[in-house]
Amino acid sequence: MTRISRVPKSAVAVGAAGIACALAGTILIAAPAVAAEEIVGSATVVLDFSVAGEVNVDVNTQNLSGVTAYGAAYVDAPDGQRYTWGPREYAPGETWTYSKLLTGYTCDDLYSVSAAAFGFADLEDPTPDWSTGVVTYPDERVTVIGCDTPPTSPPPSSPPATSETTTPASVSGNVLPPSKTDGALLASNETASAFGPTLLIAAVGLLAVAAGLFGRRRSDSARAE
Repeated sequence: MTRISRVPKSAVAVGAAGIACALAGTILIAAPAVAAEEIVGSATVVLDFSVAGEVNVDVNTQNLSGVTAYGAAYVDAPDGQRYTWGPREYAPGETWTYSKLLTGYTCDDLYSVSAAAFGFADLEDPTPDWSTGVVTYPDERVTVIGCDTPPTSPPPSSPPATSETTTPASVSGNVLPPSKTDGALLASNETASAFGPTLLIAAVGLLAVAAGLFGRRRSDSARAE
């Protein structure tokens, strides 16, 4: 006779709940995670020296992301003064130009003007998600206007002239021969020559001592017999 055991309803409920949780976990694992939209931008710089004694700096920026982002920029003048803008909100694909007129500068100051732009996904995070880095001429992102032939490299700086003279230090004590290698070999040969006879004499002396000890031992053995 087969005995059938009844399973308590509470155990059935717990088992069903466990199966449901397992299925839900499997679905969550299988579902692809939605990645956050990457913040990407672009920027170019225009240096306009058309008016004598001044340069107009334009930083042209664009949000290349598919979502809203926040942008900021700065311009560094040749005297070290920094001018900043933003952050401001950018719609996807929106462009914006930051401009600054710097007075008292000519094409000779071309290499001393720099700019940078930044993009942020969240204003709460001070670390930018995107940046141009420092942009200065002759970066390909820089356009120069008003200079007939902009130099392709900064003017070389001549090293300062010095009137110091170097006095050779005096050497006291033993002085090696002109050729250190020859002197070292010479010293090695002389040392070997000096030690050769000494080692020979010492070896002969040791042999004599050993022979004397051996003869003494044989004499003692004969007397004992």
